[in-house]
Amino acid sequence: MRTYDKIKDYIGAKYLSRIAPLIGLLILSLIIYKVGPANILDAAKNARLGYFLFLPPAVFLVFLTQTFRWYLILRQQGITVQFSKLFKIVIVGMFYASVTPGQVGGFIKIKYLSDYSKRSLTECSSSLVVDKALDLITLCFFASVGSIIIAAGSWTIVIPAFFVSILLISSFLLYNQKGAQRLIRILPLWFIPGELKSSLSKKLSLFYAGIPARRSLLLPFILSILVWLLIYTQKFLIARAVSIEISYFNFIFIVA
Repeated sequence: MRTYDKIKDYIGAKYLSRIAPLIGLLILSLIIYKVGPANILDAAKNARLGYFLFLPPAVFLVFLTQTFRWYLILRQQGITVQFSKLFKIVIVGMFYASVTPGQVGGFIKIKYLSDYSKRSLTECSSSLVVDKALDLITLCFFASVGSIIIAAGSWTIVIPAFFVSILLISSFLLYNQKGAQRLIRILPLWFIPGELKSSLSKKLSLFYAGIPARRSLLLPFILSILVWLLIYTQKFLIARAVSIEISYFNFIFIVA
């Protein structure tokens, strides 16, 4: 049975690796068709191409920093993975994320990590959830500052502040098992069979058993800020390349 599952996973991964580039090419073709080849050529002629030279190093630094952040989280969980292998998993995950709606393809990293580390999907998924939670908190920080800049002196600043507060409170509640269980009790779970509830409870316990303490996430959080600064820097370089005149500081918080 295990051999069959391995063969099935191999065939599925092989099929996915072949079809994913085709999906990427299809999406690229649709974008070119919608924008128009002539418009793209005109924009390229007027662009300051020197700015694009800085994009490849910036992209590489994003991948490198994301990998190091995830590596630190995994180390706190006691999951040992070679940095070079993890770097490859991050790149593959970013590719699948770019060719799927809502970047859901990025979660394939859990499967690759599970196969390499020989840990369960539940254990491996907790590291990625923590990784994404740090992204969410960082984005909330940038969005909050951006909202203050844009809506300063206006009552509308209350709206983004409210949603950011809800997101942060939910993140802190879900970070520990007791908080998550309190939120789950609110949900109508009466239709779920008892056996399935028991299985979910065990998986939830295993999931939270691997989550690092908050105090150990200071460096990963700093790296998360660096990741998003690099991502915004990429967008800023593209904006300057097409002659959009704006200061770096304002651009970051407006885009956020």
